[in-house]
Formats: sequence, structure tokens, C-alpha cells
Amino acid sequence: MTAKIRRMTTVNKVLLGAATARDYVEAGITTVRDLGSSGVNGDVALRQAIEDGWVIGPRIVASTRALVADDGKADLPSPDGPLTVKIKGPEDARQAVGRLFKQVLIA
Repeated sequence: MTAKIRRMTTVNKVLLGAATARDYVEAGITTVRDLGSSGVNGDVALRQAIEDGWVIGPRIVASTRALVADDGKADLPSPDGPLTVKIKGPEDARQAVGRLFKQVLIA
């Protein structure tokens, strides 16, 4: 299933996430954390849809895209663009976190 999900578009991942979110709430789960596999800001979009009452689901701690070392080993392509942000050192990591943090707040 993981390989199939990796090839999904962000929109499809969000729709799958919406169905899963309802299942989680019905099972009593109140908070979940995404670790960067939801497409390009799919976790942020789903979190906002839940907060706005469009979808039933738990609170989501969104991470947007995962940060990875720029060694080529963790490059995760997807139909909507890379699922990871490559970093080359501490300063690059700080800048990437700042950009991703703004995306989480703005969306």
C-alpha cells in the first residue's frame, strides 16, 4: 500500500486522509501527527478542512514536507512534485524550516 500511496496525487491523498480521519475519530483518536507523507501540503489542507468543519477528523499536527539530507537517498518523487526538502547543512535546515513553517501557518 505504501508504494501505491506514494504514487498518488496530493488531492487523492487528502481524500484518502479525510476518510481515514473519520475512522480515527470514530475509534476515539483525538490527535494525529503527519510525518511528511501526505503530498505537498496535503496534511495542512486536511487539517484546515477539519478545523473549518468540512470534514470530521481529529486534530492534525501537520509537518508539510520532510527535511532530508542532500545525499539523494531519501528523494521521494510524486505526481505533484518532491515530497521532501533537501538540506545541505544547519543554515539550510533553518531556512527550510522557516519556509515550511510559514506554509503551515498560511494554509
